Amino acid sequence: MAIPPKFNRLMDECYEMVISHLRPLMDRMFENADVALLGFAESAESNMAQTVFFEAMAEVRKKRSAIEQYFFTEIKRSFSEFPVKPDTSEEPEEPDNPFGGLSLVDRDEMETSVAMLNASRKLGTRIMDKVFGLKQRLSIVNDGQAIEESHIPAGPAWLGTAYQRAIEQLDLENKVRLVFIVLYEKYVLSKVDSLFEEFNKHLIQAGILPHLRYEIRKQPGGIEIVQTTPDSEAPEDSTETDPEYEPDQSASELGDELFGRICDLIAVRRSAPRPGQGAARGPSQGSTQGAGHGGAYAGGGSGGSHGGASPGGTAAQGMRGQAGAESGDTGVPISGPGSLLVGEINRLQSVAQSGSTRMSSSEFIENIEVDENLVERLQNTLTAEREKIFGGVDRRKLPAADTNVIELVGMLFEYMLLEENLPNVVKALLSRLHTPMLKVAVLDRHFFTRAQHPARKLLNDMAAAGRRWVEEQNIERGIFPKMKEVVDRALLEFEEDVDLFDALLQDFNKSVKELQQRARLVEHRNTEAAEGQDKLHAARARAHKELASLCAGKPVEAAGQDFLQRLWADKLTFILLRNPEGDACEAWREAVSLAQRMIDSLLPPPDEQIRQERQQALSGLQQELREQSRAMQQGDKERLFNKLFELQAAALKQIAPEQASPTAPEPTPREATATASDTSEPLDAAPLTPAQQDTIAKLKGVPFGTWFEFIEDSKAPLRAKLSWRSTITEKFMFVDQMGVKAAVISMRELADCMINGKVRIIQEEKKPFVDRALHAIHRMLDHGTAQKARA
Repeated sequence: MAIPPKFNRLMDECYEMVISHLRPLMDRMFENADVALLGFAESAESNMAQTVFFEAMAEVRKKRSAIEQYFFTEIKRSFSEFPVKPDTSEEPEEPDNPFGGLSLVDRDEMETSVAMLNASRKLGTRIMDKVFGLKQRLSIVNDGQAIEESHIPAGPAWLGTAYQRAIEQLDLENKVRLVFIVLYEKYVLSKVDSLFEEFNKHLIQAGILPHLRYEIRKQPGGIEIVQTTPDSEAPEDSTETDPEYEPDQSASELGDELFGRICDLIAVRRSAPRPGQGAARGPSQGSTQGAGHGGAYAGGGSGGSHGGASPGGTAAQGMRGQAGAESGDTGVPISGPGSLLVGEINRLQSVAQSGSTRMSSSEFIENIEVDENLVERLQNTLTAEREKIFGGVDRRKLPAADTNVIELVGMLFEYMLLEENLPNVVKALLSRLHTPMLKVAVLDRHFFTRAQHPARKLLNDMAAAGRRWVEEQNIERGIFPKMKEVVDRALLEFEEDVDLFDALLQDFNKSVKELQQRARLVEHRNTEAAEGQDKLHAARARAHKELASLCAGKPVEAAGQDFLQRLWADKLTFILLRNPEGDACEAWREAVSLAQRMIDSLLPPPDEQIRQERQQALSGLQQELREQSRAMQQGDKERLFNKLFELQAAALKQIAPEQASPTAPEPTPREATATASDTSEPLDAAPLTPAQQDTIAKLKGVPFGTWFEFIEDSKAPLRAKLSWRSTITEKFMFVDQMGVKAAVISMRELADCMINGKVRIIQEEKKPFVDRALHAIHRMLDHGTAQKARA
């Protein structure tokens, strides 16, 4: 429905007013985006995570104008299509069924939609009085037809949808999109209160409901609309005029949001009846201990050191209230220092201390029987540890929050057992951290919510180092001995002081950095050696090619060819290696000219005059050859000279007969070998198949530092990193984790191996281990809850 023509000019003025408010706020947001992203990059847990934020900075700079244009186009559409509501994505269901259907929506899209929806709803709640006034006044503009809040041009709903659709222009990971939603809330949505005040004033000045007032009754009865004078209006919201006001959401609270969602899901899961069953075999299978032990290894954690609720969060509070409902008591936390639960964990930890803390790394491996059944045995061990904890306390007095912590930590470690690229020996070692990490989570909820928590970061770094620096065939060589030392210290020394993990983290990372430095040094040496060999190969090929060109069509005897290919080719090769100008330098030209004169001296002169000229110049030529070859160190150099001089003397004793056309002699075996070796592929190589062409094209774009896995039937898979690629021979050099050369393979052969499945590129994980595990747990719980809701 079109608005009455008399209001067209008014709405155009309102649109201009909105744009004038929003544009400087958007400018400020983008000005601060680099600072925020740089802060995230500095606190990133890995180089790869850091790269994500640096790439985001470049992406935003490149597409800022496109984002702003799209955003303001959507804002204009909110006016031009008034009263059409914004085309928002599907919203989550209401709280009475919060998880039904979530599994049918793209996970990343759902996270950004929910985050943007929450931000816009927070704005709508804060300016409720102004929104109410706009709804009433814009209903008059809409020819008396009532409108909803989502119909308000540039209203909270439109501001949220317009920005969400605008940042879809960014090719970024979802976590970076969430950061940009936080920035939008901080620099735009928190500052737009005055926009809606002025929006109302424009309508009031046009004579639309000038005396409308929004008032909350002091007695029960709800909202009252009264007619009064503008002077009696209520004071403005304090946040509107406070220049220092900032929203209470920060980057660190992104982890709180995920943790809260997991807590909510486990609360829903607990409330649903389910039959008891045996322990699960990992996150993908859902249920675990059965009704007696609180269901799946997932859920929340005790808030703070005494299991209290998280600041401002309802999830932990709901779990605390639920504890009383399940156990029949008041739900008083018993997980503080010295409690029964911590005491039971301490007892279990003391048992684990005596297990292998005195073993060497080799003895540890010998005692765990690394085979295909290892993961299953480790899962059973983790389940048994939780059984012992539950068996040592009165479950009726155990709050649901603490039960959830036990199960969530269990699921975290079971997820670790399913890590594809983590060696089994590392899984076995890190499994021994289950008990101390459980105690950390019970004592400090921030283990689940803060990415920089020292215990969490230690677990992340050890898992990453295990993938990178542990070779099962030679565990003493890499980081495994240090990993075992750190695990043993955690078992022996950790009581209730979480600060111990700071010291363990620093000690462990120091060892990792030392390994990195040594590996980089070894790799650098191997790369330099490979580059030197490649340059030598290229120089030698160029020298042989030049000499072959000089001899083309000339009947040079074998002894002369031998001299050229063995002595003079080395001479030309060294000139190329020593001179940056290569074959453009003066030394090269002089050596080639001398070779040309030497070749001419091996051929019979065409007439008597030239024979006499050569006879007179021969002594000087031979002296020059010796002088130029003085630095050459071939053992049979003198023999080569003697043969050469004999040929020169013999050539002067005859006059060359008339020839119709000179023919080149057959190349000597050495010349043929040298020429063949100068090519990167065999001369009779078959044409490339389409599959080979596609694979080779991809290989040419693979960056250095990419890890490959070489698979052989009779041997354990070999992990190696692409360190260097020859631009001449197109060969790839791979090094192992310590930088030692592991393989050199041609591009064509590597492509064939990849096509046959004998070589594959290893996809390195960008997210830290705990982050990936928590998201996987959330997806599993979400999916399971949605399935139950549909059932």
